[in-house]
Amino acid sequence: MNNNTLPVQLSDRELDVLCLLVKGYANSDIAADLHLSPRTISGHVASLKQKLNVSKRADLIRFVRQNGLNC
Repeated sequence: MNNNTLPVQLSDRELDVLCLLVKGYANSDIAADLHLSPRTISGHVASLKQKLNVSKRADLIRFVRQNGLNC
């Protein structure tokens, strides 16, 4: 995924979380895959929602698809 084409700046870790979220991973699965705690993943998801001004996970997925991001 190319962070340069996004309307907001996301960290590399946020991009990792976003890609796994789009693939349908639950927070616990993302945490296991990235070797982080589920609470840390929840924080990243909350940060993504705030930065992208959305309130639901589905909105994050829609954002990825509408912006043509490849995960």
